Amino acid sequence: MNGKVWFERLWVRVAAAYLAGIAVLFVFMRLEMPKYLSLLHLFILIFVLDAIGFCCWRPWVRSRRRTWVRRGLYAVHFLPGLLLLAFFIGLTWRNVSLWPAFWRTYGLGIVVLLLLPHLVMAAVYIVWAAVYGIGRWCKASAFASRWWRARHGAAMGMAGLSFAVMLYGVLFGAFDLQVLREALRPSTDDTSDVERLAAARVPEGLAGYKIVQISDFHIGSFVGTAFVERVVRETMALEPDLVVFTGDIVNFGSAELVPHAAVLSGLKARDGVYAVMGNHDYGDYVGWESAAAKAANLQLLKDTYARMGWRLLDNQSLWIVRGGDSLRLAGVENWGGGHRFPKYGDLGAALAGTACAIDTAAAAEGFRRGDFPHVYTVLLSHDPSHFDSIVTPYYPQVDLCLSGHTHGMQLGIRIGGKDYTAAYRMYRHDAGLYTLADGRRLYVNTGVGFNGAPFRVGIRPRIVLLEL
Repeated sequence: MNGKVWFERLWVRVAAAYLAGIAVLFVFMRLEMPKYLSLLHLFILIFVLDAIGFCCWRPWVRSRRRTWVRRGLYAVHFLPGLLLLAFFIGLTWRNVSLWPAFWRTYGLGIVVLLLLPHLVMAAVYIVWAAVYGIGRWCKASAFASRWWRARHGAAMGMAGLSFAVMLYGVLFGAFDLQVLREALRPSTDDTSDVERLAAARVPEGLAGYKIVQISDFHIGSFVGTAFVERVVRETMALEPDLVVFTGDIVNFGSAELVPHAAVLSGLKARDGVYAVMGNHDYGDYVGWESAAAKAANLQLLKDTYARMGWRLLDNQSLWIVRGGDSLRLAGVENWGGGHRFPKYGDLGAALAGTACAIDTAAAAEGFRRGDFPHVYTVLLSHDPSHFDSIVTPYYPQVDLCLSGHTHGMQLGIRIGGKDYTAAYRMYRHDAGLYTLADGRRLYVNTGVGFNGAPFRVGIRPRIVLLEL
């Protein structure tokens, strides 16, 4: 078999590598992280779409006269599949939380960046074929023929556009930090009855109280500390009374946080910095050598928080007294929707007791809950599914819930102060401020970091200032 024929049949060999990749992925998930088995169908679908796209694109590639051009195009097409296979083999070789920051972030990111145009191209070919078939069925042969001849240009044009958008999201969008401000007691008279009801829940003594929310740092995604330092500077410039972090400080393991601990310890607020656990913080996305190793990873996270001066609220609450009124801050461990996310949160336990009173003068005088009838309860809960499933039906005393988790899938558009994100169909509340009929509120922060693919398009990394 000469070299030309061998390369023309390269797709057969790499298709076998794709199947081997699926097999390796299946075995890896079966042995290390069974919860990922639910994603197996997604990987198979991706490979099937990629195969369809290749079959449609191959005639155009074969029409290229120069052998080196054809070989280069084949290599470009199959590179993402081979890289994905290498990525998962690498996971079995070494704990991903111990990888160098660049490869931990951009190893999978490069795969996504290269694979997405393939899937877009496959989708265009499928739509093109459907329209062509309809044209033939309607006996519009001339139209169908002209439409069919344009298929390669359309597919590659859309693939190129998707690549350009993703590249922008990787190089610029992921670091385009934004500070949003939300007034929870609007001063305008044109607010709705529901918004006025929500504002009325805020005690007068807390008027003007500033809470800064940060969420979903996924700090292992950052190479260097420059962006983390900027987040700290922007937060401190807001002069917050309280800083809260609503989960997912790391991607895989607590070791990711250690190099950034000194920078994050510079985050201060009048009444302290508080955090809750997100689904990534438990180390559930890594195959640990033993239960003891996983427990040590979680303990490292808690110890690092303590060194940073952040208090972790594990199903606890505390009180902040201002002007004779009080803010009750409650925090729960992760309580996620669906079977892939852990449910550790216990809001009943958090509200059953008081961890401490920040206002030491009130505490010295004999602080009691009954002393402050005007209470505003703020809940920190990573996953907004907790608000929908547990808080809304069973805990009417929660006035404001602060969540994260969705990232808005890091893709969307902001129009008129409202985010329209790719997570809309996955989460009932995906981004921004929501107000229920009784005045209770939920704010879903789309996060300051990124996970999976290192990009953001339309949904910028953000810090949120909520003013009572």
